[in-house]
Amino acid sequence: MSFKPILPEARALQALSRRYRQRLVAEQPALEERLRGGRVLHTSRFLTLAAGYDCILFDAYGVLNRGPTPIPGAVQTLAALRRENKSFFLVSNNACLSPPQIMEQLRGMGFALDAEQLVTSGMAVRPAVARSRFRDRPYCLVGTQAGALAYAPQPEKLMVNFSPKGGCPTDQSGQEAEYILLCSDVEYHGGPQQRLVESLLSERTRPLLVANPDFVAPDSCGNNLWVSGLTAADLEKRFAAPWIGLGKPFSPVFDLVLERMGKVPRNRILMVGDTLETDILGGAAMGFDTCLTLSGVLSGHAGSVTTLCDQLGIRPDHVVPSIADP
Repeated sequence: MSFKPILPEARALQALSRRYRQRLVAEQPALEERLRGGRVLHTSRFLTLAAGYDCILFDAYGVLNRGPTPIPGAVQTLAALRRENKSFFLVSNNACLSPPQIMEQLRGMGFALDAEQLVTSGMAVRPAVARSRFRDRPYCLVGTQAGALAYAPQPEKLMVNFSPKGGCPTDQSGQEAEYILLCSDVEYHGGPQQRLVESLLSERTRPLLVANPDFVAPDSCGNNLWVSGLTAADLEKRFAAPWIGLGKPFSPVFDLVLERMGKVPRNRILMVGDTLETDILGGAAMGFDTCLTLSGVLSGHAGSVTTLCDQLGIRPDHVVPSIADP
């Protein structure tokens, strides 16, 4: 039976957030000043703010929707940007659903998006693996069958726990796996995927390639849910497993967006998200301006958001209640 663990306390989540920050600052020391120098300018006029940029990048969960429910006014905001011929993309850490499944969900909520406007962290998996020492190496997948077929490298040949019918076979040892590809943990906890992964990591150290580094995601009831970034952090802590991030805040998914948008100066790009440790940190690390929306995981924290930003050392350029104009 699959189950999700209880979310860690806020302090534990903040400590995990600092882990991402520390890694990116170590890679580019100048980022320290950029992160602490964010202006944290509050505005309720998102469309006015967006008019000052050539391209807008939106996170999905917490910005456009909470679970299956659109954020009030978000559909209208994207429709207004389309009428104004404003370039925008959806940049999601979703490596669970295939792009057609995501597009179907978004259109079902009323969002008018073209397929080329969707960029997911799952899409970064194959090119990232092809450029790495893991090219053509066997691996164990933590994820769904849809994610495996859409994103995983040669699943029928290289995935040790591949099954055409879905799920994770229990009759394979998987010892030949050289790394763990963590796309989604919705079918992981308490099931055969967890048993296989923990067996492999107990046997010897194997790296984690983390397609979705998100720690939490908001649902339609106002709850924050445990997602695969937390699962990766738990495996790192218990098994000392090294990890490589492919989704936000790390560059592989952003590199895909830059390839699609063409030659746009980075300071003319606005990254809009509801999480400091993935959306805002990642956007700043890429040289984009950033906008934190309080419609997702920080809903209800308008009075304390500046303090939280200072505690984490991740200050956005702008803060909005949501992307909906009043």
